[in-house]
Amino acid sequence: RQLDFQRMPKCPVGPDLGVAICLVGFVRTLPRPEVYTSISNFFRNQSKQADFFGVVSSSGDDTAKGQWKEVSQAELEPAMRMLRPVAWEDTPDRRGPRCGLLCMRQYDRLDRCRELISAREAECGGRYAWVVKARPDARMRSRGGRSIAADGLRNGDTIYKDRRAGDLVTYIPRKHWEALSRTLSSTPCERVRSVGIDCSHSA
Repeated sequence: RQLDFQRMPKCPVGPDLGVAICLVGFVRTLPRPEVYTSISNFFRNQSKQADFFGVVSSSGDDTAKGQWKEVSQAELEPAMRMLRPVAWEDTPDRRGPRCGLLCMRQYDRLDRCRELISAREAECGGRYAWVVKARPDARMRSRGGRSIAADGLRNGDTIYKDRRAGDLVTYIPRKHWEALSRTLSSTPCERVRSVGIDCSHSA
């Protein structure tokens, strides 16, 4: 299902759209105030312009990490009011692990997030500088208000992975995002491990 939010952010003035945050995976604990508040504060404290995108599942089919029941739209509404996502797609995920690896579905979601980001850029006539991959169910820890730029992300050719937030957050330069998201989602199963993907114990 696609959720229609009347509070969708307007396009900013100018071609720099800032940072796009892709929340991908099962929503699990996102309805908890301490979770969605920490996600909003964490990323909006790092960038003056931070837009959220979601490609998630609220179904109760996540046996790997324990989402044992469906999360309703009513339960998610407070989180949506705070995050004000530009786009949010919520679909059941009952297909099981792809290529026998639990984390492969996240790459399918990332590729869909790429499409949503591209649509926003076309709508606004601009471009994001960075894309951030994060989970919708992780409580983020503050980094003392340091911005992305101040933390060394001035180099637009480098992909950064950061676990200091309390969970793995990946910062990807926008110019590399297109190729990366497509490659990860389209790699045949027999070649998955040869490109360095080994996530047998991840979700």
